[in-house]
Amino acid sequence: MKRRPPRAARASAIAGTLRMLLVLVALMGGRSLPAAGDYVTTGFVHDLNDLILNETNLANFGGLAAEPNYEWPPASGDRYLYSAGIWFGAIAGGHRHVSTSLYQFEILPAVDDPLDTIYLSAEGEFKGRRYVDDDGDGAIDEERRNGRDDDGDGLADEDYAAISPQMFSCRYSDYTPEGMQYYPDHEPLYVDIHQESYAWPTPEAFCIYHLEFRNSGPGTLAGVLLGIFADPDLGLRDHINPNNDRAAHELFWCDVGPLSLVYAWDDDGDVPGYSGTLLLGWGSSDPLAPQQRPVWDGVSLMRSGYPFPHGEPQDDSQRYFAMSELFGDPPQPADMRYLAAVGPYPALAPGETLWLDLAFVIGEGEAGMLAAAEAARRLYAADYQLPDVTWEWRWQPPRLAGLWPGALTSLQVTGPHPAGRGAAVRFELARPGRVTLSAYDTEGRRVARILEQRTYAAGRHTASWDGCDQAGRALAAGTYWLRLDCGGTQRVTRVVVVR
Repeated sequence: MKRRPPRAARASAIAGTLRMLLVLVALMGGRSLPAAGDYVTTGFVHDLNDLILNETNLANFGGLAAEPNYEWPPASGDRYLYSAGIWFGAIAGGHRHVSTSLYQFEILPAVDDPLDTIYLSAEGEFKGRRYVDDDGDGAIDEERRNGRDDDGDGLADEDYAAISPQMFSCRYSDYTPEGMQYYPDHEPLYVDIHQESYAWPTPEAFCIYHLEFRNSGPGTLAGVLLGIFADPDLGLRDHINPNNDRAAHELFWCDVGPLSLVYAWDDDGDVPGYSGTLLLGWGSSDPLAPQQRPVWDGVSLMRSGYPFPHGEPQDDSQRYFAMSELFGDPPQPADMRYLAAVGPYPALAPGETLWLDLAFVIGEGEAGMLAAAEAARRLYAADYQLPDVTWEWRWQPPRLAGLWPGALTSLQVTGPHPAGRGAAVRFELARPGRVTLSAYDTEGRRVARILEQRTYAAGRHTASWDGCDQAGRALAAGTYWLRLDCGGTQRVTRVVVVR
């Protein structure tokens, strides 16, 4: 049975699971340990708006080993998510099965495939322009950003769609040798999942995810369910009391569509935010398939330590039931988790694909969360086009910290924010290096050189920017980007200047 470990043991258990997976791979056939980037748990962070959200390629969002994993506002120490993971349910061979990535790592990248890592893209970059035939072959956006030759023309990633200024892509499946060996009771559904996540420099805090589920097995899957399981654990990073969490499911409306939200908040008010998972849309890649309504079909609100259905499901039959029903309204604060799902989709034939679009949204109180949800819904309805903003990047899109053998580990504006007369900029180096720090406007023009090839030792450092250009003239109020280069890696963060 898949029981959730006590909270005190969860972090070490997850880290131990990852280590065990690596050891198992090393033992099979005498192969050497995989590269560190195969299971990516740190180094990729969405941080273009006030939501700091860690990314992995383990079908998990936030959480795991990273700090900060899901923080709002930046540098506050306020956490809103222990972790969230994908659940995929279907009926195969007359039996209900569910593949999970939390609390079991049944869904994984292929550890022996060096291409199964995380890829960074940015809107407008070379080969990633939307609605443009980048490679001149007569097809538009026929590739995915995944290091592979998806269209069989001998080239990889030559014409894909980069959606946002900060976009991550990865893939994983529920039938890797590691997952099947480590979880011998797991019944794979032979599904491959392609994930893309997007962030924009918006005043509202949200990140959007696009997930594609492909049936790579020999048989048709019936009654397919697509879901997200989340364990919020809201509170101050070092003083989290998960027993004070509350959760709810509601359907709100705005003029561009429904806001179907499952969300959580801290009942004792240690942190001010309400954090939710918003459904944006889902359906089939078949253009003739009926349009699916953007409303969560199955929602379960559960408490730790209680038997199912008030607590977590313990086998695939219970999991499938929890994904397909609406139930749970805990009357008091508890150590909560929630499950939100869509479906069932009647039949997914071999080679066919379902997609799911959702957003993690957060804001102060219910009103702030709804403002973020509405902003995400409007951007989605506008085909991801921010009004009055054209992203024409004049530099190669930056690589994030944590990539081996990168020197940078963090870059952050620590205060004040928004910046008036000046902003403190904190960065950290994994090893000594020569640092260049520059400021750019929203059109990619460099407006100031803050540090120019200055040598720093490993560790944390602080610089300052007075909001002026190279000649000392005060720049107009607005949004600017700070880019730090060191040792061949870069990091970018946003700063808002006020006057």
